[in-house]
Order: sequence, then structure tokens, then C-alpha cells
Amino acid sequence: MKKKMILRYLIFLIGLFLTGTGIALTIKSEIGSTPMSIVPLVLSSVLPLSFGQMNFIWSLSFVFVQMLILGKEFTKKQYIQFLICLIFGLFIDLGLKIFEQLYPVSYLEKLIILFAGITILGLGIYLQVLAKVIINPGEGIVKAIAYKTKLKFGNVKIYFDLTVLLMGVILSLLLLHKIIGVREGTLIIAVVTGTVVKFFKWLFEHLEVDRLYEN
Repeated sequence: MKKKMILRYLIFLIGLFLTGTGIALTIKSEIGSTPMSIVPLVLSSVLPLSFGQMNFIWSLSFVFVQMLILGKEFTKKQYIQFLICLIFGLFIDLGLKIFEQLYPVSYLEKLIILFAGITILGLGIYLQVLAKVIINPGEGIVKAIAYKTKLKFGNVKIYFDLTVLLMGVILSLLLLHKIIGVREGTLIIAVVTGTVVKFFKWLFEHLEVDRLYEN
């Protein structure tokens, strides 16, 4: 039982690393990044903090909002999200470090890097779901809002992503007088990532990977 739980957390950490690496790759594509990444990307451009460090702060805000929304219903287990915020920020900066020499020139190269990032991101997201241990702060805040408003999780997710994307665009215009991080790649990520996650879900279920840790 204990070994299976350790394996679950290991799968979750691998998923978190791949998610951070995937986001880093989308940024290196130079044609857009995930909606959730725009605000920390803009703020890291004007503050003496790395993109990963700003993601850490950005994710922390999601946890605090969850606590405000849920109150006493915010369980002790969910405090692990604070640690996840830190680890995720480190993984993003590590991903950017790994690919720091990656400078696409042609548009085809940028598209290849973008889709590579989406694939890694999709795998990372699915592994976090597969682990069945805890949700990350970005999903946690959506789940908390959906729970309190009685709205469907999928609908709240769409509204939330659009809201943070709009926040990023406004901040970018106010602070940098231009829009960064939002391009056609952002739309591609929003449309394609879900399909990639579903593909890995089908693949892992076909391979019966869950037998490795299920009771």
C-alpha cells in the first residue's frame, strides 16, 4: 500500500515536471503560450523575477483564493498545493534552462516546437490526473469555483481561462505597451491540448498502466 502511494506521488511529480517543461517549450516557440502563463510571463518581463518564480507566486494566489472560497471545506490535504506551487515554478525554470539554446528561426521550426510542447504538456497533465493524489492549484481554483457556483467544471474552466488570458493581455498593454505571449499558438494550445490529453488517456488505459498502483 505504501509503495503504491509513493509510486502515485512519483507519477504526479513526473507529470508536474513534464507540464512545466511543456510550458517552457511553448514559450520558446515564440508564437504563443498557455492562457494561464500570460500573466506571470508579462510580470516576469517587468520585475526582477524569473518566469518560474512568477509562476510560483501566481499559483500561490490560486491556493489562497481556494481557501477564501471553501473556508473550512479546504481540507488539510490541500495544503500540499503550497509545495506544488514551489516545485512547479522550479520545474518551469528548469525547462527553460534545458531549452535555453533553442532559438527557432523559420515558422515551421516554431510550429514544431509548439506542438512538441503541447504533446509534453498533454502527457504531463494526464499523468497528474492518473496519479490520483492531489490536483494542482490551477485546477483546484476552478474546482472550488465550480463547487460553490454549482456550475459545470468544464464551463468554469473555459470562463476562467478566458478571464486570466484577458488579464494577461491588459497587463501586457499597460506595462509593456504591447501584447506578449498571446498569438496563434495560444489558440492552438487551447484547442489541441485537450485532444492530446484524451489520446494519452486512451493509450494508458489500453496499456492498463493503472494496474501498477491500483489497490
